[in-house]
Amino acid sequence: MLAIALGLVLATAVGLLGWRFVGKRPALDLEADRANAELVAAITTRQLAPRGLELDPAARGGAARLVRERLSEADMRSVFSPAPNMVFDPVCYYRFRGGLAERNELADVPGGFWTRRTNGDGAREDHELVRENIDTFVLAIGDSHTEGICDNADSWPNQFERRLAAARPGERVEVYDTGTSSYSLFHYWGVLEKYLPLAPDAVIVCVYGGNDFVETLRPYAFQRGVPLPPRPEGYFEELVATADLGTGALLQGLNQALFFREHPEQRDLALTAAVGAVEGLRELCEARGIPWLVIYVPSVFDRPFVEFEPVRARARESLGLSDVELAAANALADALIARTRENGTPWLDLRERLELDGDWYWSEMHLSISANRRIAELLAESLAIRPRRGR
Repeated sequence: MLAIALGLVLATAVGLLGWRFVGKRPALDLEADRANAELVAAITTRQLAPRGLELDPAARGGAARLVRERLSEADMRSVFSPAPNMVFDPVCYYRFRGGLAERNELADVPGGFWTRRTNGDGAREDHELVRENIDTFVLAIGDSHTEGICDNADSWPNQFERRLAAARPGERVEVYDTGTSSYSLFHYWGVLEKYLPLAPDAVIVCVYGGNDFVETLRPYAFQRGVPLPPRPEGYFEELVATADLGTGALLQGLNQALFFREHPEQRDLALTAAVGAVEGLRELCEARGIPWLVIYVPSVFDRPFVEFEPVRARARESLGLSDVELAAANALADALIARTRENGTPWLDLRERLELDGDWYWSEMHLSISANRRIAELLAESLAIRPRRGR
């Protein structure tokens, strides 16, 4: 498991350098990029200053509207490193294979294991989606914290489905779980585009602070033709030194925290990408009058959760990360939520809702079944979906 985890982290990092620019990717155009002042500011330290250039302060205006490109399978594999149980998807880059039934050992789960089951679409559902037979169709989008490190029935989309169905007797309700491990904001945007033809009655997007910001850099920078910095010497040796913390710590927060410590200028680039992706999601939903909500899930490093203090202490010791650096996602999340709320994006920020002494995460740092249950409860209170007779 450790080898797999380090391999994924390595793929995330080296993948930034290993892109195959297949003839169509532009070189960095400094003059054209002045139209996107946030992007230029983000790369000033490593791209402009060494060349004796500096950003014209007068150019600091609003960032250009972000457009998400679809990728060929070759380009997708240049940017991402999908797992063997995933296949290419022309709209959202890749997805789980259909018909999976993978047993995963995890001592925290009742019975000691959980099963990843997918339907023909690769969604975390035990049944196929037949839109014509559904009265209320809610699309749930996210990464592994949405797909659920648990059986399908225990994920927050399926727990919310049961609550919504109980509140709508006589209606056929589907909360469709498209959550997929390793997804981030550009994938979420693609999933929405993919399922828009099915006319969802509501959309829920779940953003995870522990890795969504750093994982948004690769597709964004690839589209922009912007090179990202290499990891410094000793970077992976530092991660190996945290092996005793388990795979969860590496993948669910420490890799992102260490990257942003080594490359602080990249935080602004990640924020620009994240804001642009959320705005893209908002525009699609608003253009079709679809009610929607974004959930923000913090990592165990973003809040002083009691049971994870020993892990944070070990990370501070092994990596030399300060508490602020460990919780770097907090500042990014604050800025992302504030900027997008200005344009009307509705957020459910779980940093305000998860008690510090609650049983919210498995030991490997994904949301527990009880946390999934709490999210379903909060959604029942927060998301207004028009009844069938009102549509």
